[in-house]
Parts: sequence; structure tokens; C-alpha cells
Amino acid sequence: MTQVVRRLLLCGLVGTVWATPGCSRQGSSYRHELVTGTLESLDAATGQLVLRMNVPGTDDERKLTCLLTNDAEVYVNDVFSGWDALRPGDAAELIGFTDPEPPHERFIVALAHVARALPPVPEPDLTPASSTKPAHEK
Repeated sequence: MTQVVRRLLLCGLVGTVWATPGCSRQGSSYRHELVTGTLESLDAATGQLVLRMNVPGTDDERKLTCLLTNDAEVYVNDVFSGWDALRPGDAAELIGFTDPEPPHERFIVALAHVARALPPVPEPDLTPASSTKPAHEK
């Protein structure tokens, strides 16, 4: 799925959920954002990861400290996965919000998506079936 299609689907899903009658908005007033980059480091003990992002319009890179909470969803190649499926060097798309607490400003991740190159599918065996009949059919 391309990034544009993914973003349109996400916006449509968010709009549908928000407009559904009977649903009330949760107490959170945080604005969710999409950030993309490369995972630089991961710490499973703290749930912290560092994302290296390119600053648009420049050759500069920025490092963003993120927190992957226990209820965050992780997808690798569109398959639901766990924290342990993430690796340094993965190209990642993270959806979440900036935690405004002054001592440690960080990005709280609600959803992480990683796309990895898959190994090639093995070629099928297309050799013709044997034309000899079993002994009981003669």
C-alpha cells in the first residue's frame, strides 16, 4: 500500500469513527500525527526507541525519542506483531502524539508500521507428472 493510500484510509477511518452516533470522544485532547524515519535504537526494558528522521527540504536529520506503550499496535508487513519484531535499521511509520510533560518531551506511539523486503517466493516445481501407471492399473 502506498503512503498516500494508507493516509487516506487512516483519515477515512478516523472520520468515520468520530462521526459515528453514540460514540463519545475520549478525554484525550492530544493531536495524533504521523512521523516517518528509520529506527536507530530500541530498548525493550523501557519501551523507548529513537527514530532518525530527515527534515523536509534539507539534508539535516533529527532524532526523535519515542515511547512504545504496552497498548501500542505494531505491524510488520501488515501483520500484527510485537515489540520484539522491530529492529534497528527498519524504515518505520509511527502514529502517535507528543507528550507535553516538560522533563522528557517524547513522542508516544499508538501504532507502528514497518515494511520490510520479503525473501523471494520459491519457484514452484513444474516438472510434468510421471506418465507411468502404477502396477495395479495395468
